[in-house]
Amino acid sequence: MHWRVLIAVLALVTLAAGKASAQTVPDGDPALPTCPESEPAVVSATPPPIPSRVEGPSGVVALTFDAGADRGYAQDILDTLSDAGIPATFGMTGRWAMANPELVQRMASDGHMVINHTFDHQSFTGLSDRLGGLSADWRRYELVQADAIIAPLIGHTTCPWYRLPYFDGDRSVVGDVAEAGYTQQVGWTIDTLGWRGSSVQNILSRSLRLAAPNAVYVLHVGVQSHDGPALPSIVEGLKDMGYGFATVATLGE
Repeated sequence: MHWRVLIAVLALVTLAAGKASAQTVPDGDPALPTCPESEPAVVSATPPPIPSRVEGPSGVVALTFDAGADRGYAQDILDTLSDAGIPATFGMTGRWAMANPELVQRMASDGHMVINHTFDHQSFTGLSDRLGGLSADWRRYELVQADAIIAPLIGHTTCPWYRLPYFDGDRSVVGDVAEAGYTQQVGWTIDTLGWRGSSVQNILSRSLRLAAPNAVYVLHVGVQSHDGPALPSIVEGLKDMGYGFATVATLGE
């Protein structure tokens, strides 16, 4: 059986059974391939309406959005970005992509970058969720399993870009996932703190006060965060300050 088919089947089994246990995939399981870096991306005949980098006299910043809970303000966020004509980067879990395939497809078709945020957002080290962390093989499986769901929706693999749940990582995590081809870990330099329940005004104030060339913002699409409602003012404020926008892949260009 081809590995893509195998992983897709495993993903559906996991969804049906609920949250999987790390013991499901034993160490050294041969069904854990590296992600297909050598496979070319599927390129649409029609270029996306939003370029991957929009220059500004003050430099560029990268807006990144995590999607792992509900669909929240995802539609509004995409509309705001579309109206402004600026790119962003979306890190999503496999479960979120499975529940919201049309939004994932729109992200890609609009021109945004989509990165891997694992299958179900378990802490790789156990630091934040206190569930004991994941084995090396399970860490790789979380990424490969998510990619099997996301890749068909966006037309190419998410490899090598990923963001860790809770950003819980260490040297062992970096080495473990690199074996699966995931070598570009995406962090952030500015947390809007929307996930903490900050008000729209506080999110806006913090976002503009900390703005700097090549800054990477982390925002969330979920309804418990006010990042979505704050986004139009954030974009307007950053533009007024002379900033352009880039995906994380084009940030250093």
